[in-house]
Amino acid sequence: MRPKVWLPEKPDSPRDALSRDQIARLLKAAMGYRLKDGKWTRLSLSAQLNRAHLRRFILIGVYTGTRPGVIPKLLWHESATQAYVALDDGTIYRRGKGEKDHRTKRRPLVRIPGRLIAHMTRWSEADALVRRTDPNTGQSLPITTVLHHGGRPLAGKIRRGFEACVRDAGLDAEITPHWLRHTCATLLLEGGASLWDAAAYTGMTTKTLENCYGHHRPNHQSGARRALGGR
Repeated sequence: MRPKVWLPEKPDSPRDALSRDQIARLLKAAMGYRLKDGKWTRLSLSAQLNRAHLRRFILIGVYTGTRPGVIPKLLWHESATQAYVALDDGTIYRRGKGEKDHRTKRRPLVRIPGRLIAHMTRWSEADALVRRTDPNTGQSLPITTVLHHGGRPLAGKIRRGFEACVRDAGLDAEITPHWLRHTCATLLLEGGASLWDAAAYTGMTTKTLENCYGHHRPNHQSGARRALGGR
């Protein structure tokens, strides 16, 4: 006879999403500013340039909810093996044309919102004017990745630079790149998107959205409120 095991109830998950004010502060830090004693001060020119890719990372993360591990891989051109952006049809393909989707971590395509596509068009035009030098051959090459450091694809994880922006924005140190994905899901549901639409957009399951973010929906528990005489 198996002994009975009682598991503690799962605690309510905190709001691991950024407010609009926090998003603005994080972007300000990514533009090369630091909040100190209630005032913003501009960092050095090199610091501003070193954070250019972080501005793109934050905007893509908040606007599309794309997983942090996928965003640095985005290419400006179609690929069979890697995620890419197609500005002509306003779409981010989160996996290459020849890649199979993951069973648990889905990577559906996402239509780029108008505000973000304006940013991405500007980035693409700017990148098209710059060439990078191959360190091995000395050959002049075009910039191929949406996120890059001085024209070169990012070599490592983005976490350290992101942590510096969080710190300079005066935000809680527990904020990680994954919060951008949570922020997108939260804003979608707060804006009245259906669970199905939000799931298709972010690549999450409707169950995950309901369990983790359902309370952000404007009509959350509306039936219960009406039954008790509320609106």
